[in-house]
Amino acid sequence: MRDINLLPQSCRNSTEKNIHVYLLATITGILLVSVIYFLFLFQQLSSVRAENAVLQETVNKISGAKTPVNREDRRAAVIRKLDEENPKMAGLIEIVFAKAPAGLHITRVVQFETRKLIISGTGNSNHQITSYTEELKKIPQLKNLAVKFIQEASPGNYTFELQGLI
Repeated sequence: MRDINLLPQSCRNSTEKNIHVYLLATITGILLVSVIYFLFLFQQLSSVRAENAVLQETVNKISGAKTPVNREDRRAAVIRKLDEENPKMAGLIEIVFAKAPAGLHITRVVQFETRKLIISGTGNSNHQITSYTEELKKIPQLKNLAVKFIQEASPGNYTFELQGLI
């Protein structure tokens, strides 16, 4: 004798449908919890940044220091500090910064006791960095200036290091 199932097709595989519903509900729940956690972390970050700004302002009031705001202010602050430490070097550093074209940023200038000078930074293109190097070679105080490396950090963003003697 044959078994005949008189239930409609939709009722026959109810457990399989229930598994899909439970799986979808679980994934939705995980995503919801993740979004809530992300929003919580973002709110915490915002409050920490606000607290940091207040503390920085308090430190500046106590120390009487002014925090440089833009690129020109930061550059001037570095040159003033360097001028106090080594007046001859400050003039050269000012020229090095002044010759930097738009889009090229000097991130580090190091002078060693051996008269070796290293200039590091970022630029928009390989050509921009080599052109900058050629401009610096025209400075009489810099000798044997050469590109130590140019490396593409990301598309349209190159890091470089120049090395020479003073």
